[in-house]
Amino acid sequence: ICAEPGMGRRDLITRLIRTASKDGLRISRHDLSTRDSESASALIVRVARESSRRPEPSLVAFDELPPSDESCVRRQARALKRMWEAGVHTVFSLPPEGSQLLDALPECSCVTASDLVVRTVTEVESGDFSYWLRRYTRGVPSLVSALPLNSGPVRPNPLKCTSYLDALQE
Repeated sequence: ICAEPGMGRRDLITRLIRTASKDGLRISRHDLSTRDSESASALIVRVARESSRRPEPSLVAFDELPPSDESCVRRQARALKRMWEAGVHTVFSLPPEGSQLLDALPECSCVTASDLVVRTVTEVESGDFSYWLRRYTRGVPSLVSALPLNSGPVRPNPLKCTSYLDALQE
């Protein structure tokens, strides 16, 4: 999942984990948001080694891989391929600045920001009552969820909505 902050990367991984858990897969989730590229690479390699040895079906998720240099990208790509070859389902999220990892993994499927926008908001026509929602959010999931979705005659002012302003700062 390669998208900007606020696009729902963590939420999507959470939903995938919930589905995999219901299907009986062993789940392993790792948050890399506070790690640098070297320590993130080391963790990915260690998890790949451990998860590749397990006989039971599993899903490994990595949240927020940091952008990395070429040597770290090579290590990460080798580790991820090792898991896939062992039958481990793998999902990870990273910002667009880290997309060089995707270049090293042409066999993976990528979900981007354009796949994550709230389509019901982006497809609203200018005459529709909900057009103001499109105007202020452009379909960005964190902004859409921060605004009240009432259909009353008075539209709320997003600039007076603290949850919307908080989401803009993220």
